[in-house]
Amino acid sequence: MPPKQCDHGICSQLVRQPHESYHPPHQLWKSPAGGSHTETGMEQADPADDCVLQVHGVTDDMPMDILTLYFESKRRSGGGTITSTKRQGDYAVITFENPTDAQRVLSNSGHKFQNVELTVRRPPPNDPRKIVLRGLKPQIMDDTLILYLECVADCSSDQFTVHYGQDRIQALVHFKEALSAEALEKMKRKAGSRALQGATINIEQLPRTDRILVENISPTDDKDILSLYFESRRSDGGSVLDVTMVSPGTAIVVFQEWEAVDRVLQKCQKLQDRELLVRPYYDFLQLPSTDRECGRQTVETQAEVLAEVTSVINVPDKVKLNILHSNPFLHDLRNECSELSLTIDANNCVCVRGTDPLQIEKTKSRILEFLSQIAQVDVPISEDQAKFFSRGDIQDHLQNVLREKGLPTCFSISDGVLTVTAPSVPVAHQVAHLIEQQISQFSISISDRQLHVLTAPDWEKLLPSLRFCEARISDVGDQVCFISLKCFRAENEERVKDLLENSVSEDLVIGMEPGKLRFLQEYYQDFLAGSQQVSIFPLEGDTAGLRITGVGSACENVDELLRSIASNICSRTLTLQKPGICRFLREERGTNILKHLEIKYKCTIGLEGVRWMMLQTKHPLEIQNSQATPSFERDVSVCTELQQQQQSVNMRDANGNIPDLGTDTLTLTSGRIELIQLNEASDEYSKMVRHFYDTLKDMHNKIRIIKVEKVSNPLLYQQYMLKKASMVAAQTDVERVLYHGTSEASAKEIYVHGFNRSFCGKNATVYGQGVYFAVNAIVSIQDQYSPPNADGHKFVFVTNALTGTYTNGKSEMKTPPLKENTEMPLRYDSLVDNCNDPKIFVIFNDTQAYPQYLITCQRN
Repeated sequence: MPPKQCDHGICSQLVRQPHESYHPPHQLWKSPAGGSHTETGMEQADPADDCVLQVHGVTDDMPMDILTLYFESKRRSGGGTITSTKRQGDYAVITFENPTDAQRVLSNSGHKFQNVELTVRRPPPNDPRKIVLRGLKPQIMDDTLILYLECVADCSSDQFTVHYGQDRIQALVHFKEALSAEALEKMKRKAGSRALQGATINIEQLPRTDRILVENISPTDDKDILSLYFESRRSDGGSVLDVTMVSPGTAIVVFQEWEAVDRVLQKCQKLQDRELLVRPYYDFLQLPSTDRECGRQTVETQAEVLAEVTSVINVPDKVKLNILHSNPFLHDLRNECSELSLTIDANNCVCVRGTDPLQIEKTKSRILEFLSQIAQVDVPISEDQAKFFSRGDIQDHLQNVLREKGLPTCFSISDGVLTVTAPSVPVAHQVAHLIEQQISQFSISISDRQLHVLTAPDWEKLLPSLRFCEARISDVGDQVCFISLKCFRAENEERVKDLLENSVSEDLVIGMEPGKLRFLQEYYQDFLAGSQQVSIFPLEGDTAGLRITGVGSACENVDELLRSIASNICSRTLTLQKPGICRFLREERGTNILKHLEIKYKCTIGLEGVRWMMLQTKHPLEIQNSQATPSFERDVSVCTELQQQQQSVNMRDANGNIPDLGTDTLTLTSGRIELIQLNEASDEYSKMVRHFYDTLKDMHNKIRIIKVEKVSNPLLYQQYMLKKASMVAAQTDVERVLYHGTSEASAKEIYVHGFNRSFCGKNATVYGQGVYFAVNAIVSIQDQYSPPNADGHKFVFVTNALTGTYTNGKSEMKTPPLKENTEMPLRYDSLVDNCNDPKIFVIFNDTQAYPQYLITCQRN
């Protein structure tokens, strides 16, 4: 069973495994010439045989023939006829002829021979994953033996590892998978029929070990302390038969039961705040020999062999190994211990070679102490920073900076966390702070005039050329956010600003009659949509025309073409003198006729000058005396293209979402800013009030209308209609009737100057920093939005709002974001609370809403 790793992820071992990647290696001890066992009788029996027992406590001067007589005496030991007695290190293996005799000896609780207490037990079972090869030639090459094993074991080399004895005439083979009895017998048959470099190879199965090798022992700990510790619950061990100190800091512990070894290896062992390095130990891999004298080994001889063995520290954590390799600590240690060889091999192992066991152990302890102090610090980072740090060139640059400052560390990025690994916690914090100082984040605002640059080829070429820099457009689309190394920020920022400034070199304005502008918006929509280098916008305010922004030469070409098109469009004004015509054109039948003409003759007809109002009721005598003839003269502006000599009518688009309130929104008779109270008996009043109450829902019976006033503001209305014309040219269903609650003081400000988004945030900015409108009046009549005055009156505007295209809003948005998957950088027209079923709309252009009515109401 592999040794359990300690908390710092490092385990130590004594023999390097050239091909090991799955199981930890085990200690192989060199035996002196002639072997180390004394055998009497027959050949060694199978360890799994019921006739075989192990006798522990055998001393070096104890004669095997006398020991055999003791266990053959039924009166003394309860035994019987013995077929074989073999010494193996510090214990003997006895094979009885009858398994009943072996069971009686095992049942006898105490055995004492020559005043020595002996312990008798069954041998441990065989390890199905380990075999021993005997009879190798010392000069055999590694590749040759591996090729031989692939042949006899019928598997690839990645399924086993090979560990040589010090004399290389025997080797332990550790398989990843357990070998079946059939597979083992097949291997033995193949090995018996195939010589290897002229030598016949013997294959034996390896029993499980009952002993462990313990390293990194404190100088103050002796064998008694170790025995007490490994028999305690703290170690999960068991009864200890023997403890042998083979060198300072190293001991061999023998358990009464082999299962105790598995339990000990499963746990990280600590004795007096010192971490012990524990792994299985085998002492039966020795040279076969019949010479009894050569079989007499002492612990001192084994210690001498150990001093000649390479000591290895396995470091599975590659990050820690890289820090050790790059840290001056290893270089200084090599200079200090010049008689030792310190290397790092390809198997993530630190190899310590030398002849002084004490110095090797001290050096290993210092390396283990350094590795145990390596610490990690986690620093939360943003998604942009994680993407930035993940770039290979950024990591290489930061590693060079850290190396120049003498801070050999490693860092990695995972799940929004920057993990810094350093030789100590303070150094890790220092490195994390230094990395944070190396980066700089900045943003550059983008005006509407510069939006086209973000889709231009020059922009696509610029971004990859920025040095150690990442860029993205903000969610709102009004700025570009950058993250860069601080030393390159000034250079990158200057290059971006130069491109933005040089790319917007022209801003041209073309003034034209409103009729011609409408004609262009109706029949040249694709052209007015602009291109990658040019953007075209309608002028806002009282002046009709177009603004062209973009690259200089492209702007000039578009300006010339637009002026040429406009010059070929003529406009005529028709005077309507017949009574009833104005009203007819404003009604549904007249509107349908005008739309039919528009489609048939490809022209536009403007009805801005058409105003109809109900005549004042007079007494019949007054009418007779005055003999006045009512006049219904109205002007109709008609635009047509001379080249085609066709006419069309451009009427206000019908919007299915706008309720027909029965009012003429173009009736601004006085030309002054005023509030005109509606007659409660009029259809206009009835339809408007009905829609208001329908959207009050549960508050229908709790609100009473005091009065309804129509807003007359010619300037606001003209600005609204111009904005609407520019939106209708590119889309349909742009207009809705919405509600806006306000205070008494703000009501006058709104109907005089319009809605001002500068006052946003007074009530809420949950979906953006603009002006809020509600689909249902029940929202606007809440005290939060329409606080009552001293008389308890509340004020709610009924507005025409140009909502156009919309998307979900966020509180930080100052303008609607850019639309996705569009050739031109176009923004949404408004924001909403829910795209699937909007109840709240937010607009950011003050001309996108016109206050049509002001409702004064109060709670019942």
